Amino acid sequence: MRPIRLEIENFTVYRGKHSLDFSPLNFFVIKGRTGAGKTSLIDAICYALYGAVPRYGGEKAHRHLISRGQNFMRVALDFSVRGRRYRVEREYEAGKKRAQSDFRFYEEGKPKPFKEEELRRHIKDILRLDYNTFTKVILLPQNQFDRFLKPQEQRERREILNSLLGFSGLFSALKELVGEEYRGLMSRLQALQLRLEQLSHISPEEVARKEAEVRRLEEEYERLLREKSELEKTLSLCRERDGLLREKEEVQEKLGELISEEETIQGKRQTLERALEILPHLPKIEHYERLLKEEER
Repeated sequence: MRPIRLEIENFTVYRGKHSLDFSPLNFFVIKGRTGAGKTSLIDAICYALYGAVPRYGGEKAHRHLISRGQNFMRVALDFSVRGRRYRVEREYEAGKKRAQSDFRFYEEGKPKPFKEEELRRHIKDILRLDYNTFTKVILLPQNQFDRFLKPQEQRERREILNSLLGFSGLFSALKELVGEEYRGLMSRLQALQLRLEQLSHISPEEVARKEAEVRRLEEEYERLLREKSELEKTLSLCRERDGLLREKEEVQEKLGELISEEETIQGKRQTLERALEILPHLPKIEHYERLLKEEER
């Protein structure tokens, strides 16, 4: 990230409107007497980007950053990253119900209607740094720089680095994890030693007897496996036999139905044959029936 221009109004010791133009500078140093506002300029850059500063923490830092006796505060930062230009503005007015400061964001001069969380994610994507990483890696917190350069012991510099980079918690967690693993291994070792002591009284003859027993059990196991295989084959044959028996019963049942149908068909065939025998005499029968009806009249 390359800062281009910083504008502040009623920000900590900077009452009124002030601006810093970084555009002609490739390298710069901020210096001044204690309390002159050097750290406030760095805080203003951090506040513009993330809406928070390390020394006050939290998202309500604007309440501590507004100049004493003032009701309005404003910070604006123009910066560029990889050739693209951005601008972020933050304003805070005391007494407003809104806990957050108001903000506006511009990319290549065009406003972007972000919400607070969306802006944080977008700043992180642009800088490739979130607030915690930015304040720990880019900004060395006040009062720790001199301790870092001139530690009384080398261990102190390491502790500062671990604290800045967030490794202290990691090392503690690793220490606890290693401790748990060590205690677990020691517990297993003690259990094995106890078991070894329990087995120390066993004679070579007892060991040989146990080995022979193990071999006998292994042979028995192999025999049982073979029997199991034979029984599975027998079971398969029995299931096949049961299937054939069910098929036989179904065929016999169908055969009985066919025999019954054959008897019915035979009776109908006999009736048909008698009808065919009578058919040549049908006109005579009809003539006879007409004569009977005429006599009845």
